[in-house]
Amino acid sequence: MNFKKLIGGFAAVALAATLASVSVDALGAKPYIDERTPGKDYFLTVNSADANIPAWCKDSGVDVTEVYGVRYYIEVNDASQGFGGGIIINSTANNWESHDWGNADAAKEIVSDGTSVELLKDAPVFKTDDAYANFCLQNWWGDWKVVDVDILGKDGAVLSTKDEAAPAEEEVVAEEEAAPVEEVVEEAEDVVLEEPEFEVEEGDEPIAVEEAPVEEAPAVEEAPAPAAVPATENTNTGNVPAAAAASVMALAAAAMAISKRK
Repeated sequence: MNFKKLIGGFAAVALAATLASVSVDALGAKPYIDERTPGKDYFLTVNSADANIPAWCKDSGVDVTEVYGVRYYIEVNDASQGFGGGIIINSTANNWESHDWGNADAAKEIVSDGTSVELLKDAPVFKTDDAYANFCLQNWWGDWKVVDVDILGKDGAVLSTKDEAAPAEEEVVAEEEAAPVEEVVEEAEDVVLEEPEFEVEEGDEPIAVEEAPVEEAPAVEEAPAPAAVPATENTNTGNVPAAAAASVMALAAAAMAISKRK
């Protein structure tokens, strides 16, 4: 049996379980949104030096210097009057850096197609020593709301993960990585267990094996033989006339012998 392939198979299973666990545990950013003014200010806490304030970077383990931007997903209920507002970087170093955004006809710095609003930088947005690091999407006009959010890394790579997407990703990873297990099972079926060989060293006394005494079975008493049939009892009842004739002849012969003696 090829033990290298066996170990490789188990390693693949362990890797699949690890990747699946990472997918499930990846942290979505939506729970870190605070509507400070309902429907108007969607404040996203990315990081904070205050241990009492929940922040996405602290809970996800992602370094704040890996953050290059943000993408808010919006739902527009009525686009007839247009929609837009401001998207802000709020941190110790940036203070309150605001950018305008709006629908295609609004002639704003950032254009939204009605499904999302994105702000992406060429360099990290925040610094390690920022006491606070936040994004904020503001509603200045229109009938719309935020439905989700992604924190972006370099070149727009998504660092956060939506909760509903995790199970599907887990299933794909497990299916792709667990394939070598079938090969391991096939090899396991070919394993032949060999009996161990024992060497007896000189000087070792042989181990006497005592035979267990064989118990004799109790004698079986023979059933008594049936009683003999008396000689005088004629058991042949099939030829009665012949027997009577023989008796008469015997008597006649005896009478003749007696008469000759006289």
